[in-house]
Amino acid sequence: MVVALPVREDRGLDSILDPRFGRAPGFIIYDTAAAQLHYMVNTQNYEAEQGAGIQTAMNILEGGATAVISGLCGPNAYKVLTKAGATLFYKKGGTVTEALEDLAHDRLSRADEANIEGHWV
Repeated sequence: MVVALPVREDRGLDSILDPRFGRAPGFIIYDTAAAQLHYMVNTQNYEAEQGAGIQTAMNILEGGATAVISGLCGPNAYKVLTKAGATLFYKKGGTVTEALEDLAHDRLSRADEANIEGHWV
């Protein structure tokens, strides 16, 4: 599984989760099978006037993500992710390591809908 996690800044597994999805400054992309990660900047969407969630979802999917762990996700990004077959999990706060441990131990629930309205900043 390749998991995308929105973060405030790149500190690898110690990165702090950013609650926002589309307007997070960047993402840790973690491949659970290979135990490898890389950082993906999200500057173009962080500063976008509109459509940040949709474009961010498309970018992480193109980068191979099959799952997302995020604090918040709007309806448009949710539709893009789920239509592509990605699984979304909600988690507020913590580090990438904590989120991945929660995922590995089935402590995260799959999201069945967006949890914020669109155009949230």
